Amino acid sequence: MLMRSTETGNEGFSRKNSAALNRSLSLIGVASTLGCPKPGCEQSPAQLIQLGLTDSLKLNGITAYWQKIIQPSQQGSATASVAELCRELSDQVEAQLLHNQFFSVIGGDHSCAIGTWNGVQRARHGKPFGLIWVDAHMDSHTPHSSYSGALHGMPLACLLGFGEAELTNISEPATAIKRPTLQAEHLCLLGVRSYEAEEAELLENLGVRVFYMTEIEQRGMKAVMAEALEIANRAGDFGVSIDLDALDPQLAPGVSIPEPGGLKLSDLNELLKPLAKTPGFIGMEIAEFNPLFDQQHQTARLISAILAACTPDIQAQER
Repeated sequence: MLMRSTETGNEGFSRKNSAALNRSLSLIGVASTLGCPKPGCEQSPAQLIQLGLTDSLKLNGITAYWQKIIQPSQQGSATASVAELCRELSDQVEAQLLHNQFFSVIGGDHSCAIGTWNGVQRARHGKPFGLIWVDAHMDSHTPHSSYSGALHGMPLACLLGFGEAELTNISEPATAIKRPTLQAEHLCLLGVRSYEAEEAELLENLGVRVFYMTEIEQRGMKAVMAEALEIANRAGDFGVSIDLDALDPQLAPGVSIPEPGGLKLSDLNELLKPLAKTPGFIGMEIAEFNPLFDQQHQTARLISAILAACTPDIQAQER
């Protein structure tokens, strides 16, 4: 079983008197590695269920339920299969938000983000929202710029309206006018350190704020996170998407594409600390957990600690 966050060595994630808080969390699993060339991410929801994620969260005062585990159909092309999976995920996310329920999507490779944040847009009837994207990579390739063709390198571009029509407009009929899920002025990236020039050019042209690892190391995560929240809050409500490869591999070894020099535990603490107390934080996703590369369930425990740290007390926020 996963241990309570204070027993994992991640003391910074624990919350005092957590049992007295009114916190609940809807978990949506995405058992897919369609967008990633390496297998393993599809096993992440099952692994977390087996390790007792909801029991671990209960120890931290959070009532958590798995709403659904979404499985890909794998019929037709990878693009069509990802689009179908993301439509189902979008439906699930929309349903949680319409019931004013804080959610977390647990991937699966990061192509699932297309569905997660499309569901938020639908629940908000097209109103803008903010997003803090925590990732070692930019995930902003299009089919024309991608070196690998892997769809988990494209979700952010798709959310901004660039890419295959099947993925940029998953909730609209083919004849509908394209409407980007995200607006560039409400988006920022944190922890980037591995990317291609084409991705950087797209984001720069759109005016997206990117906090590279070098800036985080120079300014500190506390200052960077304050600016990131200011950007995300411009739209009112906002979410957070965490690709676990943003973290240093020594902290989170269970990822498919590890990149050295990532966020340290102190950085992660400063990133998560303000989230639960910030009005408008409506949901998050944690992507790219690959149990095949995890060591002594270290990354699985970290997922539990992350969720325990930033699941808000909804009633306190409303007051």
